[in-house]
Amino acid sequence: MASSGDGEPVQYLYTPDLDDEFYQQNLMLTHPTNILKLDEEEFTNPTRSTALGDSRFEGEIDDNYPSLTQLDNRNHNNNDNDYDDDVQDMIELSPDGVLDEETISQGLDNLGRNADGTCQVFLDCTVSGYNLTDITLFRGYVHLQKIDVSYNSLTDINALSSIHHLIELDCSHNQLTECLTLSPAPANLRYANFSFNAISSIPDLSEYECLEYLNLDNNNISEMHGLSNCKRLRTLSLAHNHIKKMQGMSGLNIRNLCLKYNELSAIENLETLAFLQTIDLSGNKIRSLLGLDRHDLLECIDLENNEVIDITEVKFIKDLGMLRDLNLLRNPIQELPDYRLLVLFRIPKLKDLDRKKVDVKEKVGYSSSVAL
Repeated sequence: MASSGDGEPVQYLYTPDLDDEFYQQNLMLTHPTNILKLDEEEFTNPTRSTALGDSRFEGEIDDNYPSLTQLDNRNHNNNDNDYDDDVQDMIELSPDGVLDEETISQGLDNLGRNADGTCQVFLDCTVSGYNLTDITLFRGYVHLQKIDVSYNSLTDINALSSIHHLIELDCSHNQLTECLTLSPAPANLRYANFSFNAISSIPDLSEYECLEYLNLDNNNISEMHGLSNCKRLRTLSLAHNHIKKMQGMSGLNIRNLCLKYNELSAIENLETLAFLQTIDLSGNKIRSLLGLDRHDLLECIDLENNEVIDITEVKFIKDLGMLRDLNLLRNPIQELPDYRLLVLFRIPKLKDLDRKKVDVKEKVGYSSSVAL
């Protein structure tokens, strides 16, 4: 409750925001009322001013104060503006599957210097998930170094052949039947992801001398070829394909090899992979660990869901000095009595066995039990 200039109490019909242009002392009420249930007509109908008991304010309400209708219209207009913004955000990009300028502008990122350092350009572009079938427009963006066109409907990427400074390329989740067929090949390409496509073979990748990471998971590949000149390759993943034999990797510097869920029955042709650190062969038909010996840098072996039966197979990996993680889950060998005890006794340096941490006390207990 406030006071007017002559000391009479004044109530406020409407309390606008402090920054509202209508902010000023409101009308004095001379009859009891519930401020929360005021009739809108008292605000909107000028002829009702005398009902307030003071003719001084007759005809002034609409001029000086916003009515509830005006306030509602103001809010409605604001909502309309918000709606327009939402509609703008919902405008479909590249609606016909053809890459357009608006889609590219949404995906450009990482402002930096071009390859020769003469000007500033965007180096990255992501246009993932637009159901694109045509990316011809990329031919004009020759300075890009990182491109992500994953989750589209592409059947070829020939338009990227003009981008000579490409370093990273993600073409996963498309409908491609070939990979890395760019001509000329980008000399500095280091990362390539072509997983979840319809690729049936690996082409000759001799021109991709800088390639360090290659992901070809979930394709239709049955043979390993074309990799012999990829001397810088560090990570190779061919999971969920139809590979029956390990081959084509002689002399490579691969650190991480993933061939899970293929059709392998033996571990072979790994002798020259001197730098191998992790290998994932889960989901195959492997019975023996022969072929993993003599890999002194090997730290992690995953053979889950295979056909390893005999505990004596552990002899092929027990002398691997760096081995810390071994997974033999879902193999027949696990059905042997004291299986875990026997494995830890033979390879006491393990830190993880079958996705379970090995406790120091556990090792000591097993050693004592076997000694007895």
